[in-house]
Amino acid sequence: MKTLLLNLILFSAFHGFILSIIIFTKRKNGNSSNLIFAAILFLFSLYLFEFYSAFNGIWPPKLTFLTYPSLFFIGPLFYLYQSSLKGEKLERRTKAKHLLPGLLVYLAFVPFYILNMSLPLGSCPLAWMTDNGLSYINYLITPGLFHFYSLIFIVYSYVSFSSTHKKELLQKRSNNGLFETRGKWLKKLLFVLISFFLFSSIIELSGVIFPRPYSEVYPIVQNVVLSLIILGIGYWAFVIPAIFSEVKQIRKGVKYETSSLSNSAAKEMASKIIDYMEKEKPYLEEDISIQFLSDALGIPKHHISQVVNQELNLSFSFLINQYRIKEAKRLLSQASNKLTVFELAYRVGFNNKVSFYRAFKNSTGESFSDFKKRL
Repeated sequence: MKTLLLNLILFSAFHGFILSIIIFTKRKNGNSSNLIFAAILFLFSLYLFEFYSAFNGIWPPKLTFLTYPSLFFIGPLFYLYQSSLKGEKLERRTKAKHLLPGLLVYLAFVPFYILNMSLPLGSCPLAWMTDNGLSYINYLITPGLFHFYSLIFIVYSYVSFSSTHKKELLQKRSNNGLFETRGKWLKKLLFVLISFFLFSSIIELSGVIFPRPYSEVYPIVQNVVLSLIILGIGYWAFVIPAIFSEVKQIRKGVKYETSSLSNSAAKEMASKIIDYMEKEKPYLEEDISIQFLSDALGIPKHHISQVVNQELNLSFSFLINQYRIKEAKRLLSQASNKLTVFELAYRVGFNNKVSFYRAFKNSTGESFSDFKKRL
């Protein structure tokens, strides 16, 4: 059984390495969210690989604790990841402050890395550190320290993202399927990680307060759980690729710098547009246009364009297609629905299947056929 679990850990490590590379290559338009998540996944995988190698006595003593300091980046990176998904533009100084503790931990280990050691393969250098004036490292590797540190950041990330995500949906400022899909997925992932780090912190810290004989069972179980989390990420990335797709957004504040429209007036118009779309469903009309909306609401055409771009953070065509795809998904969820693809596309406002397929992919991040398979 132990061999099987260790092989699972090794497989998950390589799985994580490959997945991090794939996610890294999906970053577009200067968006850093996938880059950050790829880094998190890579660090987790590297940690699992070191654990497997050290447990089997094949990890070089000079490389002992090579990945440990990197774990202090996990929590801050998750916070930066959720900030990136929300579209927040954090200053470099702010990012640096969050990553500074991890960097300081690495610097503290530098003497350990560079000193020449002649330890046999697979031996533990803890006694060597004490003899060579590096006993302070023993405090940095206190059981549960990095778990508790990561837990603080991940809990804060969960609370911060959940409140913002709920606010966005309630205010209807983002009728974006990708935003909603990735938001739900991230909250579930953060909740799983909170449970993992909380459990790990309690077990590790209880061992410090109430010393007990060393057992190899817990470290294996702990890393098996982490392995399952990585495998789960890979599964959801395959089933719902939208979680790593790019949300199309419009740059704010540049195109409309000279506009006389006040912020309060823009927000009021945005609410008016959303209410009209929700109640009257004009997007079901094939020939809907900005002029159509302008005539219906009595709002100047250029103001509608500005409000949709600036307040809803979408282009007009993308907004219309979002509503159309949302309606299409509602119709598909009805058990009695036996519409053909063309009939469905026509009913929600498209005049051909090609446009419908393209809009569905852009809106949800997955193809129409893949979505139907999951129904």
